[in-house]
Amino acid sequence: MKIIVFETQENLYRHAAEVFAQRSESSVRDRGQFVVLLPGGTTPLPLFRLLADEPWRSRIQWNHVFLGWSDERCVA
Repeated sequence: MKIIVFETQENLYRHAAEVFAQRSESSVRDRGQFVVLLPGGTTPLPLFRLLADEPWRSRIQWNHVFLGWSDERCVA
């Protein structure tokens, strides 16, 4: 297991955006699509805002990305 400690939340979200972009690039290249489940709530909003802005917006082939919503709670 690799643990990364970030000095700021901004650094954490920038790292997450970079990982999202890299994974989407490799998945689209290898499988033709990138399927990802996103959490709800307010915690991921800064990440979503970064992904919608440059440079990540242009790096991600959104027409090959399939998004779904997830929930970490056990609900019926």
